[in-house]
Amino acid sequence: MPARLLPVLAAALLTLVFAACGGNSEDPNAVLEETFSGDKEITSGRLQLDLSADVKGTGRVQGPVSLKLDGPFDKDGDNMPQFDLEGTVAGNGMTYEVGAASTGEKGFVLFETEEYVLAQQTFEHFKRSYDRAQRKHAGKNAAGELAALGIDPRKWLRNVQNEGQADVGGVETIKITGDVDVAQLLDDLGKAKARGDDEKSKRDPDDRHGRSSGEHKRELDQAVKSARVELYTGKDDKILRRIFFDADVVAPAGEEDFESADVKFDYSILEVNEPQKITEPAEARPFNELADQLRGLGLGVGRSTSDGRTTR
Repeated sequence: MPARLLPVLAAALLTLVFAACGGNSEDPNAVLEETFSGDKEITSGRLQLDLSADVKGTGRVQGPVSLKLDGPFDKDGDNMPQFDLEGTVAGNGMTYEVGAASTGEKGFVLFETEEYVLAQQTFEHFKRSYDRAQRKHAGKNAAGELAALGIDPRKWLRNVQNEGQADVGGVETIKITGDVDVAQLLDDLGKAKARGDDEKSKRDPDDRHGRSSGEHKRELDQAVKSARVELYTGKDDKILRRIFFDADVVAPAGEEDFESADVKFDYSILEVNEPQKITEPAEARPFNELADQLRGLGLGVGRSTSDGRTTR
């Protein structure tokens, strides 16, 4: 082979390698800007949630604990969305099958092998809360709703990198990674809580240990030793498809329930704006039967009254 062809062949091979790896050269800050702005809308899809904590210590909670949910959702304008989420709650060597569903007119919960229907007054209360939230954030997509609440990764991500392309549920996405400025993230979460609370809870109450919210925030900032985020946004539509959050936490001074924990949060929306089939559970039992069962397990779940209130 002529020596002069070697550089040409090497360049061609490098091009093929980068193409196979799904390289993407878009500016990561520009990708975030496009993802967390605009009027992109998500009306249906499949939600996947995986929340876990590997807890170390001698407290009452030890080892891995987790919540996993998976299922379709469909939003009809400003009406209460339909959804059918099923999954598991696991911890302390026990695993329970759980779930929640809505037809838009009725609400249901799943526990183990039985499904239970919420009292209609209770479901109407959830609908009113949803209506209020919708009026505040009308026209927002998943990323836009977060930004409207004040949760904006553009403010608290540091060392942002474009890691190239990645597949999420069969969709080509751009993977953006970064380290978390925990203090700024806590500020954003505080804003989200304040915007979602009523006037009474907007005041700065002490927690059960007598700490103010400011003291609590400082303790959390010190407890989170490191945190990293991965964001996956559609290559073509810049719709947020997945968020993965990983944090190493140590117990604040005086905390006795645990010593340290590796916390992971993985949230995905698949099949975006594709038709979803959601049906009403058959032969659902009254929710009060589940409340009685959970109280027997030592869980303080209230019964629903005829006017939608919850009693112990």
